[in-house]
Amino acid sequence: MNADTPLPSGQFHAVRLKNYMAALERMKAETQHMLTELEARAPPERENPKPERSNIMQMYLSRLGQSTEARCQNLRATLNAIERERLSVQNELEVAMLEAKT
Repeated sequence: MNADTPLPSGQFHAVRLKNYMAALERMKAETQHMLTELEARAPPERENPKPERSNIMQMYLSRLGQSTEARCQNLRATLNAIERERLSVQNELEVAMLEAKT
């Protein structure tokens, strides 16, 4: 099939789904990378307050820890949503590939 020949409808749908799967894989990799970086930079778990830390610093570190944990939870939820979408698209792609063969 040369480049000027239009794809049959079923094949076009399968190609579109393959492209979408590739985009989902990129999104998953980028989100996983962001989560890994965020977890690596996360402040240490709350320790017993060190005497040299002021109350303001303690509050700041506490808020920073809460904010970081909330962001990590959001990224994990995003990864779960991407995976659900990827599985759905994969099933749809399998059906489209079977239809394109017929």
